[in-house]
Amino acid sequence: MSLLLYGVGDITGIMCPTIKHKKAYKVWSNMLERCYSEKSVLKHPTYIYCYVEDSWLKFKNFLLWFNKNYIKGAFLDKDLKKLGNKEYSEKYCSFVSRDLNNLLINSKNSRGIFPIGVTDASKIINGKKYTYYKARFSCNGKSQYLGCFSTIKEAQVAYNVAKSNHIIAFSNNNDLSKDVKNTLLQAAQWIKRGKTEWV
Repeated sequence: MSLLLYGVGDITGIMCPTIKHKKAYKVWSNMLERCYSEKSVLKHPTYIYCYVEDSWLKFKNFLLWFNKNYIKGAFLDKDLKKLGNKEYSEKYCSFVSRDLNNLLINSKNSRGIFPIGVTDASKIINGKKYTYYKARFSCNGKSQYLGCFSTIKEAQVAYNVAKSNHIIAFSNNNDLSKDVKNTLLQAAQWIKRGKTEWV
């Protein structure tokens, strides 16, 4: 009888996977958790409708791919070969650097009531409230102040333009596959137009 992780993950055929194949098992189990743990999906709603291709539900199959493709310090990614992809599989997944992995993250679950990159900068002076919204773009621990705006929309547009330009620059300045470069350039155009919910 198969032993199933999160009701779907099959570890039969592999002896002591958590010891002999510790890193591969951690990546595989985290992938299953993102897709099939109700608690995880509620915490990270961008993973709603994500799933693992049938062959990768068997750890022994995932392990074969992992051993051929893993890069130390890299992260498993499913989005950079196809924008908005929901499937974890050999067809769409690759191991990428932290910088590349973070490009399309929108931090939806932790950004509060304002759009990402926008904060309330309103002030009360002599009893009168002056409403402003600050835009700031942050990446890899560095923060860029974009200005103060009278509306949330204006601040959001400033952020979207900054992020779009950053993605384009990253794409142009790094040695990337044609598929990944095309995905990034498409994402940059979408973000510039205000579409971010697919990431």
